[in-house]
Amino acid sequence: MTTDHQKMKLEVLPDKNLFVFPEGMSQENLDAAKACHALATQSANKLYNAINDPRVWFAHYIFVMSKMGWSPTNVDVLKVTESNQRLEISNLLGKGLQTAYGAFTGDLATALEGLGKTVVSALAASANNVELLGRTTSENDRTEVSLNRCEYSSEGNMAMAVSAIQTDAKPDKTANYLLAKWDSSGTTNFACGAVLEFDARQYEKLRSAVEGKLDASALEVLLALDI
Repeated sequence: MTTDHQKMKLEVLPDKNLFVFPEGMSQENLDAAKACHALATQSANKLYNAINDPRVWFAHYIFVMSKMGWSPTNVDVLKVTESNQRLEISNLLGKGLQTAYGAFTGDLATALEGLGKTVVSALAASANNVELLGRTTSENDRTEVSLNRCEYSSEGNMAMAVSAIQTDAKPDKTANYLLAKWDSSGTTNFACGAVLEFDARQYEKLRSAVEGKLDASALEVLLALDI
């Protein structure tokens, strides 16, 4: 799969879907990843409350992804509690990626922990930052966001590590962005993770149907950054 020295790009899609992928990945593969993820997320959201039933929500997400050609490994949902430490979105995103890869040590652990912080820092520093958290919506009492790290091999095979996080933490009303501070004391936080291996042939049979079910704006790129 991809190596650490490769340049990575970040795209922000509607519904707080974040995609990190290496330069050189085909647009066809990236579009497939984004379309499947968006549809599986929409399907899970219609049936389950991600905050109240995160394990059931993520199980349904994985089920839908598998039907579209994504074989899951290391699927897990981690309830995250940190005593005497302020949890932030970047921490939870990193923990979701760690959960996705299962047991890990050394450089891989450091890289996964740092990716969430890198993404949040890049978004916060961007002059064209996207306001991801509306102050007058249902997000006043909960937050959901996903970070999808796409990889590909020299043979063209693709995989995606998914970190889907949910928290009932309340946002800081004085801040404009999800990436700013929020109060995590006494909250419930979950980090869902999985690695998904892509079967392009299976997806190709369903591609038209998948794209047809998506809202017109589901794959709109709200913000693109080099990281």
